[in-house]
Amino acid sequence: MVDTEIWDFGSGIPTKHLRFLHHKTIGELFICRCDISTCDGLILGTAQPCVALHEGDPTLLRYNSARRNYRLKVRCGHIHISNANSLAELSWSTPQRILVVAMSTKFIEENVASAFSGNIPSLPSRLAIRNDWLLELLLYMRKSLGEPAHCDSACLELLGASLVIKLYEIFGKKRLYQPSIITGGLGSVREKNIKVFIEHHLTENIRLNDLANAVDLSTDYFRKAFKQSFGKSPWRYIRERRISQAKEMLIKHDQSITEIALNLQFSSHSHFTDIFHQITGISPSKFRDHNSR
Repeated sequence: MVDTEIWDFGSGIPTKHLRFLHHKTIGELFICRCDISTCDGLILGTAQPCVALHEGDPTLLRYNSARRNYRLKVRCGHIHISNANSLAELSWSTPQRILVVAMSTKFIEENVASAFSGNIPSLPSRLAIRNDWLLELLLYMRKSLGEPAHCDSACLELLGASLVIKLYEIFGKKRLYQPSIITGGLGSVREKNIKVFIEHHLTENIRLNDLANAVDLSTDYFRKAFKQSFGKSPWRYIRERRISQAKEMLIKHDQSITEIALNLQFSSHSHFTDIFHQITGISPSKFRDHNSR
């Protein structure tokens, strides 16, 4: 019986065939360098949508589908795409090394929806493709793993946004339906209710589905209507509200900056500091010092 593995690049947990050499988290973006052992047969999926760059020696990749079996010669510079919605039966002939950039659904929604007028294309999984645009972005991000000063977290997040937009632009497939036109936003009652909901849940993990359910709308309609009402995506609004809450906590509480960051659902001290500086133009520590005098 063929084994099944789900590779989770967010957690960085190794599997029988996957070992992490480097693992870097920037908000909802995960950059990993991994070694993969030889595999005679595996049903494989990923926990997050991701792009993988083949770095090792040429290998023979076999892909068994319901219709036919494929044999692909994979070389350095080939790129694989996983949409995290499907499993594939694969085998490969030699040990390999890959660079992976994975992203959460939230990261995709925040960056891709606005680029495609709210109608996010579907993304098919692909094996052994070549694309100079994606390759250039991936190589630049790879350099940051070995040379952190080469590109800080804010820079990597921008590169990640560029990567995912380009990915959907080149390989995304338009859905068969067109989204309904949103002309009136959420309306005053829903706007008030969603503001209250967000304020009460700033210290919790807020999902798009939670927001839509709070005002009895579908997630697709809610996302477009929210932007019509507030002029920004739900994630940008929530991020700004969390930074406002952080300002109060920095002044009024004795909690460490790391404690405040984690309490407000930022992934790390550095991620919080980067976002705080982007929005306020000052670091959290300097903000606290200036307001404690």
